[in-house]
Amino acid sequence: TGGRYDRLTFDREFSAMARAAGDTVPHTALSLSEGTSDQLYLALRIAMCLLLPDSGELCPLILDDALSNFDDARTALALDLLSEIAESRQVILFTCHSREGTYLSGRKNVLIAHPREA
Repeated sequence: TGGRYDRLTFDREFSAMARAAGDTVPHTALSLSEGTSDQLYLALRIAMCLLLPDSGELCPLILDDALSNFDDARTALALDLLSEIAESRQVILFTCHSREGTYLSGRKNVLIAHPREA
């Protein structure tokens, strides 16, 4: 969140809450914008992936349109984080947007595949 929210919590039903830096009361995901709510759930998926027991080989992180409601600034932050995670495990990001490919173009160890025209 670029530092805007400093605490994320999830209950047993995976309902999300975020506390803005300096606030004392957290906000439910339903009271946040779609982009911020999607950031919360991306954080949950990443945390769950990182907390899985290590059986000798790290599981890949596979995301399908996880950034579709992000604005350009959020997208850049998320892609930078995913690039950092990709240094230790495979990250596969499916998207129908071109901005992710444009942002990541030319980076080491990034493969961008475009669907064939029908």
